[in-house]
Amino acid sequence: MKKTFVFSILGIAVCLLMALPLFAKKTMAPVAAEQPASAWKLEKSKAWVTGRVALDSGYAKSVTLTPPTLSFDKMYRADLAYLDENDGTFAFEVNLFCPAALALRYHSTYIPIYLEPGDTLHVEFASSDFMKNSDGKFSSVRYSGPNAAVNADLLAFAVYRKNGGYGVYRNAKTVASFKAGMDSLYSTYRDELLAFAAGRKCDPRFFDLADRQISVIKDGNTWYALDVVPNGLIPAKEAPVLFAGSESSLDDRNFIYLQSYLYYLHQLAPVSIWGADTVGMTDAEKIRVIRNHFDTLLSRYPAGLSRDAMLLIALQRRYKNKEYRKALSDVFAATDRYLQSPVMREAWAEFVAPYQAAAAPKRNVYKLELRPTEQFIAELFAPYRGSGKVLYVDLWGLGCGPCREEMPYSVGLHKKLEGKPVEFVYICLGGEQKFFERDIVKLGIAGTGKNILLSDDEGRILMHYFGFSGTPHYWIIGENGDFVSESATRPSDPKTYETLRKLTEK
Repeated sequence: MKKTFVFSILGIAVCLLMALPLFAKKTMAPVAAEQPASAWKLEKSKAWVTGRVALDSGYAKSVTLTPPTLSFDKMYRADLAYLDENDGTFAFEVNLFCPAALALRYHSTYIPIYLEPGDTLHVEFASSDFMKNSDGKFSSVRYSGPNAAVNADLLAFAVYRKNGGYGVYRNAKTVASFKAGMDSLYSTYRDELLAFAAGRKCDPRFFDLADRQISVIKDGNTWYALDVVPNGLIPAKEAPVLFAGSESSLDDRNFIYLQSYLYYLHQLAPVSIWGADTVGMTDAEKIRVIRNHFDTLLSRYPAGLSRDAMLLIALQRRYKNKEYRKALSDVFAATDRYLQSPVMREAWAEFVAPYQAAAAPKRNVYKLELRPTEQFIAELFAPYRGSGKVLYVDLWGLGCGPCREEMPYSVGLHKKLEGKPVEFVYICLGGEQKFFERDIVKLGIAGTGKNILLSDDEGRILMHYFGFSGTPHYWIIGENGDFVSESATRPSDPKTYETLRKLTEK
């Protein structure tokens, strides 16, 4: 098993959401941390992360960093930097809204990165420390810069704790048992922090970061108890009970962990919809429920940046749906009513701009502009040039539950289109060869189409090049190489068959 010292809240996709280690509660910290100002503000600023990788072992060609973002489309996306092949150096320019706790990924392992506006943080390490057979101590990692000390504390605590998460309670059958289990595990993590702090003189900011991290990650895992996600057992209509008291969980200072906090706010937004039990409703009835729920959020939660962010993500999520864009056009035309913060209003304007702009020319998979490190992308599709075939491309991950759930539908879709000029191409975005070979047989796709396994590094580069953030993800490519859709419907959607059938009819 590959090591990761930061528990990920993503079970989706490649997938995913990545986070730093879980920490313990501030009120138990042996050293009092300086509290942020009560009027927390968001302002656009920049910071920089530079580094160098000592290429002492088989190394990856890229490094990724989870950036702060207020966009639903980019919530799970990572910035990518290529290593200089001569000296292993890399650099990121990061857009910040406030102090930010991020994660730097090399190979399949993460180390913590804490930045404040205007920072330049430098980090150096040996590639061998990130291999799956390393000792897990990260002894080669060195931070330098104004916040080097707190970064070193966060990494040391990650090594001390190793892996840890709340996923063990996802299969609770009742709200009470779920909450009891989460509270018990929270106490365990708090004790681990106290034990760690007893033997190390930490930067005072470490304790506030630790408190905020454990709170955000614990809240973010609440959603996984519901039966709308794999292995969840609590009925979705009990969401209001599960999230009871969530008003007090909002804290604008949690924006330090922006990616994880937005994920939690994204969960809170539809609670009233799940509680309304929309299954079986007509489209008109669902629209009515969705229309009302924006006002419900506005009245239920206290004014502030957190409520703004919750409404921003809820508005963005609905705006992505073409039918909702039309049915709720009056709501989307009056978003200033919901968004008080100038930063949130600007984020909304940036989000809708691509939808309102004229459609960009479609890319052609046989005519891509590629760097040397991206040439493998051309090789993926070269065999189909001039074949006259439409391509249905399934981008998936070995550990992605939704990907696996779609495979029987994919096999059925392939059978329905048998004899048509369409090729199914399954591209697995990383993982070990032996598990890949086992799973394509187990999932029934070994003989369905072309199966390709990318390295972890190639998977990250492919996602970055095409701008998608997780799996499952699907493409439909026309016989001439033009993308019909870079975000196609899933195999289980009847529209997929109709689209492919029409494209292959002569």
